[in-house]
Amino acid sequence: KTPSDRAFFISYIQTRDVISSTIDISRNIPDSDLKDAIEIKVYDELALDSSIEYAITYLETESKDSKNRSYNVFVIDLGIVTSKLAPIKDKTHYIDYVTTAPFLIKSLYRKNFLEPEGTHCFVYFQKTDAFLAIYKGGEYVYSKSLHYSLQEINEKFCELIGERVDEEDFYKILTNEGLKSSNSVYQQNLMQLFGEIFLYINDVLVFTKRSYNIDVIDRIYIGSEIGTFSGIAEYGKSYLGLESYEFNFSIAINSKEWYIDQLHILMMLNAQMYMENPDDSLNFSIYKRPPPFKRRAVGKLAGVLAASILVGLAYPAY
Repeated sequence: KTPSDRAFFISYIQTRDVISSTIDISRNIPDSDLKDAIEIKVYDELALDSSIEYAITYLETESKDSKNRSYNVFVIDLGIVTSKLAPIKDKTHYIDYVTTAPFLIKSLYRKNFLEPEGTHCFVYFQKTDAFLAIYKGGEYVYSKSLHYSLQEINEKFCELIGERVDEEDFYKILTNEGLKSSNSVYQQNLMQLFGEIFLYINDVLVFTKRSYNIDVIDRIYIGSEIGTFSGIAEYGKSYLGLESYEFNFSIAINSKEWYIDQLHILMMLNAQMYMENPDDSLNFSIYKRPPPFKRRAVGKLAGVLAASILVGLAYPAY
């Protein structure tokens, strides 16, 4: 349908398409030169291709270093942004807000669905990606794309059992029976596969805790694009030593009859946040809506011309 002028459009970039890192910048560098200093260091330390145009944004993090400030930096190839968003823009004309998947989680704290106390881990499986994100005190700390998207899990499962299982049928197994499948062969191989997945997640958590001086992870939320995997909470307890909670914040009034991708829920909350308090510091949209005519340069010029004409006609008329 033809979009309304009042419609608000939001999307996100998958974690696998984002290069993220932490860099240190001398405290002696003035704020006016900070952006250039960060970009120079990012290109140098991450060995970025100078022939590719990137969108680079950053957030300052806690640092006890008296000489340097620490920043989380996020780098996205603008070619990827264009290829992903252009088909949407062709239908909607504008995309008001685009962020990365892990940043969508912040709305849960801002909208009071989660208490900010403690350190929380979020693991979310998507069909073509999977990510882990860490928030401490309600603020972003770290995120990483995981090597176990739902499609990759399906492929590994088929290799283990030696036969092809249709992707959608596999998803039904995960959501209906989960890791306690009535098929003993399926169950045995699912247990082996998810054991590998959680050992991998544990390695990521060990690295994160060491790198970011995190003493303990208080909670872990696990979910997926297709719904909750039955029995997965036991793996969080066994392999991570953490009590697992469902990554499920279905707040839509009439959503009890079907499962809604949780990132859609988070996009709705982020859209509300942005409309209440516009903040483009983490907005990667390259198709932003232009400001109202009166706020554009040409609109201001037209206003001045109109006022001049009125003043010019007012005296002779008087």
